[in-house]
Amino acid sequence: MNAIGKYRILGMLGKGGSSRVYKVLLPEIDFIVALKWLWPNPFLADLMGMDRLLEMFLAEARIMAGFRHPNLLSVWDYGIEQERPYYTMEYLCDNVGLWIGEHVEVERPTRPLPVDMALRIARETLAGLARMHAAGWIHRDIKPFNLLLTDERTVKIADFGLSAARGEKTAHHPENLKIGSPYYAAPEQENNPAGVQFSADLYSVGVTLYRMLTGQLPRFPLPSIETLRPELDGTWNAFFRTSLAQHPRNRFQSAADMTEAIVELQEEWDRRKERFCRLEPEFRPDSGQKEPTETSPLRNHAQKVALSEARTVFRLDELFRPLKRRVAEWEVLDKDLVLDCRNRLIWERSGSAYPENVSQTLARIDRMNRRHVGGIDSWRLPTVDELITLVEPPSRFEHFCAPPVFDPLQKRLWSSDRKSATAFWFVSLDIGFVGWLDNTGYAYSRAVAGT
Repeated sequence: MNAIGKYRILGMLGKGGSSRVYKVLLPEIDFIVALKWLWPNPFLADLMGMDRLLEMFLAEARIMAGFRHPNLLSVWDYGIEQERPYYTMEYLCDNVGLWIGEHVEVERPTRPLPVDMALRIARETLAGLARMHAAGWIHRDIKPFNLLLTDERTVKIADFGLSAARGEKTAHHPENLKIGSPYYAAPEQENNPAGVQFSADLYSVGVTLYRMLTGQLPRFPLPSIETLRPELDGTWNAFFRTSLAQHPRNRFQSAADMTEAIVELQEEWDRRKERFCRLEPEFRPDSGQKEPTETSPLRNHAQKVALSEARTVFRLDELFRPLKRRVAEWEVLDKDLVLDCRNRLIWERSGSAYPENVSQTLARIDRMNRRHVGGIDSWRLPTVDELITLVEPPSRFEHFCAPPVFDPLQKRLWSSDRKSATAFWFVSLDIGFVGWLDNTGYAYSRAVAGT
């Protein structure tokens, strides 16, 4: 099977109990979208019956179609193929679960995100939930993998299959079917999913924010957050005691209330950064700490690296972060070029103005060489090893104080290293990990050349 209706199948993005999600192409305009097709596994079909599953699938599509909000995923098209409904939506290859590196074994540690990034994701998630709650809907499955991210890193809440109208007593789901995801679902949702209130969604946001900041799931009683993320202070403990309260009445009661509390955390965090940067460097915490550094020569030739080999070849930990920092010595040559004196490389100071797929990226670099940008005709995509020299150090505050050497817009950069015939490796500079995208995914690029 190579098509669903008018859409040509490019690959499968995921498969759940009730449906499959495909990456598909609308051939006439060469446009890629995601397509969700009702295709339940036999056990679920026997348990619930196809009529009920059809009703649930259509309800999900109607919920998505009924909202127009920048933080909620929308339906673009609807159709029937092989007597099974499908709908299409924006193809987004990024989500918070991928950013933090959440494993199928959810209990495993994840990558902590920068504080500002985690707070922004939480605020945008709450903005989308506020729109749902205003219409009387409860999502009931907020978790990192259901928070999709656009090329501009805007959050789009997805997967409305478990959503329910507030107070709805005739739920589509049988009584013995669990609603929500373990660890992220509110405690009351396990026993009475049809009776949950808006605060259940807010609890899930609290768990997600806690995990983004600490790399761990909450354990009760909650430890002081400074023990898990030393640059945070006691201000955060009161917030998490409320957002993760076991009883619904002790939590934030609206997305607006929780957003207001997060704005206050952001303001206090900004003040904390400012106070730190006013200190003389020798008096700053951690100013004398040394990080392990990688001293082996930088690889400058592209190679194909399979997933099974990546940690060894790129020297990464289990969360695909560099085991050691690659040291560089930067000298800004002009507004467009930066020299790495240590590794004898010249970099673009900015790079692509927009995220691009691989073919667009290679075409841009080819144009740079034909135009002799900076007097150079040997521009190329950097290797993963070279990109790791650009990764922001994981020190707690230090990188907030100095003006950035490079344009801060380009945070996820294509490398020249392939994962497969259809995928390339990238490096996330601000989160500090190595990942991969297929050729049709979108990332920024920053060209490099030898001196």
